[in-house]
Amino acid sequence: AREFYSERDRPAMEQLVHNLEHGYTVLWYDDTIKGEQLDALKDIAVSARDKAPTRGKFIVSAWDDAYGDLPEGKHVALSHWGAEQGHRQLCSGVSGEVVADFIEKYPANDSPEPNAA
Repeated sequence: AREFYSERDRPAMEQLVHNLEHGYTVLWYDDTIKGEQLDALKDIAVSARDKAPTRGKFIVSAWDDAYGDLPEGKHVALSHWGAEQGHRQLCSGVSGEVVADFIEKYPANDSPEPNAA
């Protein structure tokens, strides 16, 4: 899996959910994220893969509106499927600090199948 996907090349939702099962953190963004915020997300996508808690398992993907809109005022969603429960955080914008805190709290090895690719 690549680290960043746009609306044009994003994987199917089922594939991203499968990645969650294997310890990935997925950050989804809606179509309001543009310009500098989109550039920041691309940078976060690369840098988060280098952090030990993700073990390279971090994906940024455009949200698919076919699954509904993100809640009002929220434009970024972080998700992680933990071994015991799922975790998510909804944000109004892009924040590298929020992403770093999230992946620290919910590392790649906390998942149903942490050793799968």
